[in-house]
Amino acid sequence: MVNGSTIELYLDGVLQLSYTEPAAKGLYQVVTRDAETGELRLKVVNPTGSTARTQVSVAGGLEIADEVAVTEMVGAPGDMNTKADPENLVPVDREWSGGGNEFSYDFPAYSITFLSLSEKPHPSCEVSYTVEGDSKKAFSADLTITNTGDAPYTAWELGFEFAGKQTLRNGHDAWWQQDGAAVTANNLPWNGTIQPGETVGLGFNGRVNGGGNTEPAAFSVNGDACTVK
Repeated sequence: MVNGSTIELYLDGVLQLSYTEPAAKGLYQVVTRDAETGELRLKVVNPTGSTARTQVSVAGGLEIADEVAVTEMVGAPGDMNTKADPENLVPVDREWSGGGNEFSYDFPAYSITFLSLSEKPHPSCEVSYTVEGDSKKAFSADLTITNTGDAPYTAWELGFEFAGKQTLRNGHDAWWQQDGAAVTANNLPWNGTIQPGETVGLGFNGRVNGGGNTEPAAFSVNGDACTVK
């Protein structure tokens, strides 16, 4: 008698043998960690003929970046490289931005996939923003930039966006510019270097132009997000 993947043999109504075919494994995977870079390497083989959408979860206190380096090789059973076609099966490298601590990935049919997961870079800067002399029309703001990383800044550009209709009038200790809501402040010749652990101060005067004077929510230095003090 056959029942699904189980075969039972009877003799005179008495069960003599029962065999259940093992379920085929969908994916084979192994996870390693690079001792030098700290990257997690997820290696997955999909031997089936259909795409396997799989949920990936990374725990252990790591904060995984969205950008993932992918190396993938896809080929049907029997595919091979030959002298006439030496590149029929070749690995393909690409970047994928769907990573994080929780994500799903579609492993193609008949494929070998390597996903390199790296930690999000920790902010190497801290910015404080303090409003002084605030009124309904004008205000002054004092800022500091602290280098919390391991390498010195030899030049810097502070960036942020006003949350309301504020405009920049003038500033000090930096070259200030505004484009729409976006504000940038570039170092002057004498304060471009910030050693690890050191802080520089700067500031500006601005107009409120109606509405509130909500402080900027995020700051960056040289394009990298900073911690807000």
